[in-house]
Amino acid sequence: MSTVTAGIETHVADIEVNGACNRFSVAAAVEVAFEPIGNPVTGAEHHVSVNLPTGMLTKREHYYSTKAFSVNAGSLSFAYPGRNAIASAGNWRGP
Repeated sequence: MSTVTAGIETHVADIEVNGACNRFSVAAAVEVAFEPIGNPVTGAEHHVSVNLPTGMLTKREHYYSTKAFSVNAGSLSFAYPGRNAIASAGNWRGP
């Protein structure tokens, strides 16, 4: 099943970004906030970045934990805070 075959209605909304890639939201439907990965033993912050010199989609990725991650858009509703998150920038150039 996909959003196309499930008949989920699409919406157009502004994406609001706050800070250096640490939080974003889409209208009232999506809320995502990143935080550094926490060491489970000491609680210390763990900062992870990966360089991908030959990467197809991006050349650098930054890894986080999700402080908040929720979607509430009609029949599509879920929340997964405390999970892995990856942030990267890419330049898409189509055919």
